Amino acid sequence: MTATLAESVAGVRVTQGFARQKVNAGLFHDLVSDHARYNMVATRVTGIFMPILEFNSQFFIAILLIVGGYRVLTPEIHSDIGNLIMYFFLASIFFTPIQILGNQYNQALTAMAGAERVFRLLDTEPEWQDAPDAKPLPPIHGRVELQQVTFGYDPARPVLHEVQFVAEPGKTIALVGTRGAARRRSST
Repeated sequence: MTATLAESVAGVRVTQGFARQKVNAGLFHDLVSDHARYNMVATRVTGIFMPILEFNSQFFIAILLIVGGYRVLTPEIHSDIGNLIMYFFLASIFFTPIQILGNQYNQALTAMAGAERVFRLLDTEPEWQDAPDAKPLPPIHGRVELQQVTFGYDPARPVLHEVQFVAEPGKTIALVGTRGAARRRSST
């Protein structure tokens, strides 16, 4: 959705030039509706799953309180209240990691949905193909050398005047535009 929005903003002149405002708005509306519907389903599942995890913990503590309270308050059984408090702490120590794992499982499912989209994009075959008789490019050795090169998109107004440099293998040459100056640097 954000990619579509960014493309729409960046290409607003093209959209206006082809009078596609209503078509693009309709496509974006459909995309937002799908996104909202998927988020609602995910939120409903989370709304069911997380309370079930919390209910297990609370149900155990309620049973512990009823049974442990009965044992502590009944003189014939004679249980120590310190043991009951210890069981409450142990229950917390036991159920807290389960709730954390539940949250992480939920986040993992969300991440897997995003990863699925990324892998689908990576598995997409490119639109272009090499010619059937194409041969692999052998390793290239050598250097690039420019001597007295003048260049301009408009021949009457050249932007490069008698440029000369040598790019040795492993070196990088950077030509900077109107706000900078021609410079040379080594790549590491």
